Amino acid sequence: ISNTLKKKYGDTGYSSNTEFEVELIKVLKKYIAIKPELEEEFKEQINKLFNGRKVLGVHHRGTDFKYGYTGHPVAVEIEEELERVQKLVEKHQMELIFLATDEERVVYQYYERFGAMMRWFPDVHRSDGCKSVAFSEDGRKNHHYLLGKEVLRDVYVLSSFHGLLAGKSQVSY
Repeated sequence: ISNTLKKKYGDTGYSSNTEFEVELIKVLKKYIAIKPELEEEFKEQINKLFNGRKVLGVHHRGTDFKYGYTGHPVAVEIEEELERVQKLVEKHQMELIFLATDEERVVYQYYERFGAMMRWFPDVHRSDGCKSVAFSEDGRKNHHYLLGKEVLRDVYVLSSFHGLLAGKSQVSY
């Protein structure tokens, strides 16, 4: 279905238009649903971590994304992103920042800058290099299932906040 819509509306995966997004949302609402037990788990984690506070969600796509593959958007430099986050936090009086990222060093950079305001899921498999986590291997049981669950949780959690800062990626898209 998605390929049919992409052809009809000229979507390339990162460049879309309103008509494509409206049609895709219709398809998603009709055919895709999160299992109730997963949704309940995600909601519990949101309540535990954020307790109704005003949160800015940030999705930082790192690892291989920053190398400018053909057709991919240009990645934002981390310092520029940190400055934007600072301005948004101040302007909108955010109490917490939630970071969803596939790159371990980015977690440290955010924590160094924002300290106790930071929240992230420590159980997420992240890379410390330039290889996408999607292609990673790990000794943990059900690794690839867990990768999917982790990114689904990030998307769900990011969608529940008061604000979102994200570039173009499949997660923010």
